[in-house]
Amino acid sequence: MENGWAFEGAISKMQLRGLLGALLLCACVASHAQTSLPAPVVQALQDGGVPETSLAALVLPAHGGAPLLAYQDERAMSPASTMKLVTTLVGLETLGPTYRWKTQLLSTGKPQGDKLKAPLYLQGGGDPHLHWDALRGMLRTLRAQGVRRLEGDLILDRSLFNPNRPDVGAPQFDESPQAYYNVIPDALLVHGNMLDLSIDSTGKMPVVRSQPPLHGVQIKTQLTLEDSDCKTWDDDLVTAQAQPPVNGKVQVVLQGVFPKNCVARSRLNLLDRNDYVERFVRAFWIELGGTWKGHVRDGIV
Repeated sequence: MENGWAFEGAISKMQLRGLLGALLLCACVASHAQTSLPAPVVQALQDGGVPETSLAALVLPAHGGAPLLAYQDERAMSPASTMKLVTTLVGLETLGPTYRWKTQLLSTGKPQGDKLKAPLYLQGGGDPHLHWDALRGMLRTLRAQGVRRLEGDLILDRSLFNPNRPDVGAPQFDESPQAYYNVIPDALLVHGNMLDLSIDSTGKMPVVRSQPPLHGVQIKTQLTLEDSDCKTWDDDLVTAQAQPPVNGKVQVVLQGVFPKNCVARSRLNLLDRNDYVERFVRAFWIELGGTWKGHVRDGIV
């Protein structure tokens, strides 16, 4: 089946899944197009406190034919994820199917022995998959050229996008601003600005490990363990907050409930983007045996 739908209002992810499932199930058993919502869908909306007038639904057979369900289908509403089809088409027509994003590490000066006094520029090319391993590769190449001591700043160039930082001042999309799907992209978004957390409660106390290693970031766990099913755990049950830096260190505090004897992962957007890059670069450059006296700041190559 193919389906298109949108709604306005607040509803949990579990309710949303049940709502979509009810729509498809009821549409599949219908012999002709329905113009009113099925009873299970109406009940799900009532449970979520969402009025029926806030939803539009259209269910079509994948191989063509008349709609199975058409409810307020001609009403103009937020397109939701179907808008991805439009942006994908524009991207393919504008850039072409063989286009590749390019991220560059540049400098205006030359090394003097093992020292580089000039600033480094990290120029973003809009790569949506700029993971930390790619940045590690750039730093390894720099280290392999004999550079050990960095004395200048690292300047982040996001000027390919206008505005450079579309996330600044943007309104909150939903009740989970730290979720991976809520990260607004920029031209130099390293690993989606994500902190990957692995939570393990197979021992007496929950253990939380984070990736990538970020200089001066500490994880403090205040999770309450409970007898519940690990498979049904949702990271919405955990709140995470990055405390203001103290002596250059940032403490991330996790609170909430977590099942006993469970291992799960969560990806959260917790740190300022520039601070994220600086702490990552500093941690990995130290790992390579180098030193860095500078800091991260915004600029243009």
